[in-house]
Amino acid sequence: MTVPSPSTPDRPEPVVPVGAIPVLAVGSAPRRDVLAATGASPTYSTSSTPVGRDPSGVAVSKDGSRAYVANSTDRSVSVVNTATGALTTSIPVGGTPSAVAVDPSPGSSRAYVALKSTARVSVVDTSNNTVTATVSVGLSPTAVAVSPSGSRVYVANTAGGTVSVIDSAASKRIATVSVGLSPVALAVSSDGNRVYAALRGSDQIAVMDAAKNTVITRVRVGDAPQDIAITSDGTRLYAVNGAGSVSVIDTSSNRVVAQAIAVGPSPTAAAVSRDGSRVYVANGNDTVSVIDTSSATVIQTFSIDTTPELGGHDIAISADGSRLYVTDQRDAALRVVTVVPGINSPALTAGPSVGEPSSSTGAVSGSFTVRDLDGDPLTHTLTTPPGRGGVELTAVTGNLGTTYSYVYTPTLAARQQAALPFGVAWDNFTVTVRDPSRGAVDVSVTVPIDPLHATSSVTPIAVGDRPYQSVVSGDELWVVNAGGGVSVINRSTSVVVDSLPFSPGMLAASEDGTKIFLGYGGSGSVSVNSVSIVDTRTRSVTATITVPRGDPGAYNSGFALLPSPNGKKLYVLNQSDALVSVIDTTTNQVVSTSNLGYWSGDAAISRDGSRLYRTDAFGDIQVIDVTGAPKIVATVNVMPNSSSFEARAIAMSPDGKRALVLSVETMLGVNGAISVIDIDPQSPTYHTELRSGYVGWQDNIAVDFTTGRIFLSNVYVSNGEVFDIATLTRLGTFKPVGQLTVDSDGTLYVADPYTDTVYAMEFDDLSP
Repeated sequence: MTVPSPSTPDRPEPVVPVGAIPVLAVGSAPRRDVLAATGASPTYSTSSTPVGRDPSGVAVSKDGSRAYVANSTDRSVSVVNTATGALTTSIPVGGTPSAVAVDPSPGSSRAYVALKSTARVSVVDTSNNTVTATVSVGLSPTAVAVSPSGSRVYVANTAGGTVSVIDSAASKRIATVSVGLSPVALAVSSDGNRVYAALRGSDQIAVMDAAKNTVITRVRVGDAPQDIAITSDGTRLYAVNGAGSVSVIDTSSNRVVAQAIAVGPSPTAAAVSRDGSRVYVANGNDTVSVIDTSSATVIQTFSIDTTPELGGHDIAISADGSRLYVTDQRDAALRVVTVVPGINSPALTAGPSVGEPSSSTGAVSGSFTVRDLDGDPLTHTLTTPPGRGGVELTAVTGNLGTTYSYVYTPTLAARQQAALPFGVAWDNFTVTVRDPSRGAVDVSVTVPIDPLHATSSVTPIAVGDRPYQSVVSGDELWVVNAGGGVSVINRSTSVVVDSLPFSPGMLAASEDGTKIFLGYGGSGSVSVNSVSIVDTRTRSVTATITVPRGDPGAYNSGFALLPSPNGKKLYVLNQSDALVSVIDTTTNQVVSTSNLGYWSGDAAISRDGSRLYRTDAFGDIQVIDVTGAPKIVATVNVMPNSSSFEARAIAMSPDGKRALVLSVETMLGVNGAISVIDIDPQSPTYHTELRSGYVGWQDNIAVDFTTGRIFLSNVYVSNGEVFDIATLTRLGTFKPVGQLTVDSDGTLYVADPYTDTVYAMEFDDLSP
């Protein structure tokens, strides 16, 4: 509800309702005064002035001669002489003050005090330190802010979820705006057009149009925003989150533009320097965090109390930036922090950035920016040259400092060495930047060395939208595109010879090259509901078979289609449905369906067609006997000495004696491993892991058993890898990356969904 103003007893002002307001970007949270900048790398010394009990707010006069402290328990405002640090007087305000703000307009002598206990605001004449008026506002007012012109006063009413708008000339409330849950802090833009309210109850910042007194949007920030502070140019708003972080909001777009900046525990207040270069955050443990706004990082944290306790604080800055004023609720004191500027040595303000290596030369470009806050001219020296290449530097000086652009070029030998097993794929150098006073900053740059890849030729073949799977069928490669359609490539000419209007979830090819099997899922499902059989000669569907499904409401994560080597059967393995269906490809009928439990990852069939191998839900390999009704007959442990690895992909040798399994380390997600599994029924080590070797973070495998090469890739990793089957050592790398298929001629096909291209790759001799 809205409490009527005493000056207008006949009728209350209308509450402006909350409408359908968009909630924007996620981030985390600051609050009141916007004042002057400090020097670079300052030191801080603290003195104390006793004030009233439970000080809850502080503001500084326009000329900086007085600090006003709201004392909650004493129901007063202390006036402190900032030159001497002495308490000059105490003003009774008739209620429990929660916040204080000074009118910033020229010639004004007013301060406004929010009285939480009486739902009023006291107007103080600062020329004689007396209360001249009282204005009724909403329930539990906890923050107050004044427009730059001094014509409007805004009060955040926490219990009422509103902001009261006061006409300062008449000392009269003229509007009440519903803003959201528990507004606790306010800020006004320098042009007076926007008012911002921190909503502790909904983790948002409400943005008000000051001309219309309406909320135009809300910006989601971090947990329980306690305070907000805006830069003097109005371009950035800093929100202090009670969970110990600060969010940065671009006020032009009303979106969070940086990751939350971690500060101290239980922060309650913030202030921004007038030049916008620093944000000061008062933390609950009697410390202040100093944020450099150009890098959005905390550059200093200092204590304001020799015996710190956990409590609430507010903060303000003197006009010249030489002092901070921080209330200490637990000690009933105003901490006056003197800021002593440090030596303004050159400082790294941006970068170093590191670009992607050139695929032809391996050259890497990047830049970094160094700024001297005194504006001194800078010189640079390459103090530590790169050890595996050369670097060229170019310096350009602008308003924000000197930007150094570099081009690093590795030697041919370095690129060749980087492609070897355990090769060094990086280099570094250091540039020292100095000013005339001998201040200096060292900038170290680490650059990648692009391995000279093992491919002798790479042929790009444009296909459909986002290709993600391919199979070899006779002299063709069939490619399924996520955006719809199947592309057919002639492997001899590397030309797309057909684009077919099929949109399956997966495809498979018969070994004789006469049939393609297309697996289709239901609406919103990637498990198979039906299988269509395509004649590769006519490109026409000759049959469609409905496949049994389990729980139709189950989440479905994938499936596999496995034609038997003799072409008489097709096995359909649905993951979440847990069903294995057997299709007789002569009659095109489902002849059996077995529930064998959930699995995930990949599946393959033995060369004699008697067994299926699939990765189970726990990352091992399940062996399924399909000589009769499918049944699980064994489980093969993969990487048995490391519980953090899970099998993801399987490839079978043509002689039917070995399976190669690609595993991924699930704990860190940065390493992989290849395991060689004995699948020869006549071997004494049948169904055991024979050997294993570590690889990079890969999730796709293709094997050329003729040349003894294992190809691995991951669409989220820059380079694919080539390994030797016999030794499991890395032979080289390749790019681009994507889903892999290798044909009988040793050509590797890479389906890259990001470029809508299949790359046909030929490789040099990779003998280890």
